[in-house]
This record gives sequence, C-alpha cells and structure tokens, in this order.
Amino acid sequence: MYSGRDLEFAWKNVVELIFRDGSGVRARGGRLTVEPSAVQELSPPFREVAAVDSVLQTVGPYVAIRIAPLPEEAMDELRAVGHRMSGRELADVNLQYHIYVDNESPDRLARVLNELNANALPIVEIAFPRMMQGAGDSVAQKRGADLLPWPSQADIERSEAVSTNGRSYLPRRPQPGNPADGDDSLQNLRTPAD
Repeated sequence: MYSGRDLEFAWKNVVELIFRDGSGVRARGGRLTVEPSAVQELSPPFREVAAVDSVLQTVGPYVAIRIAPLPEEAMDELRAVGHRMSGRELADVNLQYHIYVDNESPDRLARVLNELNANALPIVEIAFPRMMQGAGDSVAQKRGADLLPWPSQADIERSEAVSTNGRSYLPRRPQPGNPADGDDSLQNLRTPAD
C-alpha cells in the first residue's frame, strides 16, 4: 500500500503500469484498449480494461504511452528470437506503459496506485510510481517541478507504432572472417530465417 509520503521522490503525474501477459492490452489514441489479435486468453478482458480506465479517470484525463521504444511488431519479433535463443518465456514489453495522469497530489497518486494493484483488477500485473533519478531530479522536485511534461501527439503516435514497415530490428548475421563484423563468436546468432 502506498501513501503520499512514499511518493516524495516520484513524479506526481506518471504511473508505471504493467499488464498481465496474454491480456492483449494496447494503447490507441492515448487510451487503453484490447487488441483482439494480441489476446492469448480464452476471452478478451474488455471489462477489466474498462475498470482500469475508470480508476485512471478518477484523477481526470490520462494518456498511455508504451515504454518500449520500437514498434509493436519489432518488440514481438525480438521477444520471439529471445525465446528461441534462451528457451525461456520472456515478458511482453508491449504490455508496459507510462500512464500520464492529470494529477499533482501525492495522496491522489497513492490512491490510484493502490486501486490499480488491488486484487479486483487481475489484468494488472503491477502498478508503481515513476521515481525521479539522480541529483538533478531531486533538486527539480524540491523546487516544485515534480511533474513530467504531458506527452505530445507525436509522442503518442510514436509509442503506438504497430508496423515495422518491413524493417528488421534484429542484429545482422556477422560474416565469419570479416574483420568489420568484429568478434567471430557471434556467427552462431540465430535469426527468424534460421
């Protein structure tokens, strides 16, 4: 359980929110929704996403920004390669978001975090505050500048990119014996074409 005192060094208008694997939650137009093609469960969790949406709106408007810097397809491709290479199931980073909320109160932010983490919202893996980092951030916080800028339309569009438009984000297979490719030990790197 969070309290306002716990959030002294947290940004007051951002929640980090991770959804349960397989839920298919995505952001579209800055709002949370379910992408049916991404759901790996028996039924899409539309009601659960609506409940999360209601909690977030208790502090006013919000904008959901996916944390992963690459398009959704690229992150899915990298996850599949990582799974093949490691033999382990990897987290779906397309389910990790910064949620910008219209809030300046640490107590209201604590209430939202507690509601999102409640067992009544099983779609939420975890919600936590976005903490400030470094001395510069804590100096800014002490001056009252403890709010991150609201995301622009370009930020929203960039975070919601789905397609890679044919671009591969996988490392290129090094050519054995080519000094420009560096360490020859990388020659065993597997790509989707393997």
